[in-house]
Amino acid sequence: MADLSTIEASPDALAAPAPRRSRWAIAAAALLLAGFVLILLASVKVPYLATSPGPVLEVQGIVEVADVPSFEGEGELFLLTISRGSDPLTLFEWFEAWRDPAVDLVERDLVIPEGTTSDERRRRNLEVMEGSQQLAVAVALDRLGYEVGVVGNGAYITEVTAGGPADGIAQPDDIVVAFDGMPVEFVQDLIDAVRGSEIGANATLTVDRAGELEDIVIALG
Repeated sequence: MADLSTIEASPDALAAPAPRRSRWAIAAAALLLAGFVLILLASVKVPYLATSPGPVLEVQGIVEVADVPSFEGEGELFLLTISRGSDPLTLFEWFEAWRDPAVDLVERDLVIPEGTTSDERRRRNLEVMEGSQQLAVAVALDRLGYEVGVVGNGAYITEVTAGGPADGIAQPDDIVVAFDGMPVEFVQDLIDAVRGSEIGANATLTVDRAGELEDIVIALG
């Protein structure tokens, strides 16, 4: 005689599988969310700039000297450059720069104050380049055995940005000769002093204004 068994199952065990349409809806929602995150990373700007090593150029074949004695070099002479844009980074670019140990992140306002025009940036870059050239000459003369003293007269203010922290306090043609009591001989001295200060702190600048020394107080940031 055949052995008949009774199989009991709960209603949950016999439930139908989830409709395929629901799975597709979940996948589509996940893709939309991922796309939104990617758009967010690529479009939202943060107030930072990335500073990274730029191209290294061999300049011995570029530099030419006329009407003075010249000699063949025994080594190599390279021009080292630094790459830094002027536009704020996107979130994605910021994250990539943050992960890269060769890249430094710096707040944009410390490099390009708000309201600075492209002409002002260009003029400032030319001033920095001129200062670098003078330092290069001094280094070369020192290497040749000459006694060279490099002396600066301060950081010259060409223009004061309207609405900026120095508006109504500093004046064009002022020459900054001290920052919180520390001497300022070159523009880079002033830049380094500002970068080493806290945002929002008050700084006392000693300026040469038409031959007279004056102290002015400016809130940084």
